[in-house]
Amino acid sequence: MKTWFKRQYRDSTSLKRMLTQYRSRTMRERILLKIAAVMFFSIAAYLLILKPLEQQKLEAQRRLDTAQRQYQLLQMNAQKLVEGRILSLFKDRNASELRRVLGQTATEIQFSADRVQVEGDSHLQVWASDVAFVVVSKWLNRLAEQQVGINNLQLERVDEGRVNLRITLD
Repeated sequence: MKTWFKRQYRDSTSLKRMLTQYRSRTMRERILLKIAAVMFFSIAAYLLILKPLEQQKLEAQRRLDTAQRQYQLLQMNAQKLVEGRILSLFKDRNASELRRVLGQTATEIQFSADRVQVEGDSHLQVWASDVAFVVVSKWLNRLAEQQVGINNLQLERVDEGRVNLRITLD
């Protein structure tokens, strides 16, 4: 590093000029320049590194809180379903009605399925890859509001807050 700096100093006239000007300053001015340089680099480091990291942390915390609330809501609704409290609230639909409800709810939530396949007379399989869990959660809540039953649900974590989804609607 020292040899590189020496080589740069030898080859650069502007660096020589700056160093000569620095050396020609009084001791008091040199100390003030050092303090100004330290302050400049400290402020630059804060604005360019620490502040964006802090904002990312706050955004990640907000997304985590939202995902946890939605997960808890899904968990409570799943428990009600297991206990049999809301089984009678689901409508029996054929595949074309399910496809219509799927399209309507997916458009509202901005959920995009990779593949949709009809299974039998009244089942619809839906696949989606690398989708935000928050979007999947909102979509499942909208399906519950539309009284769509879920026969099978598989979620696979892909990345932080992102999942692969395979679901069979009934």
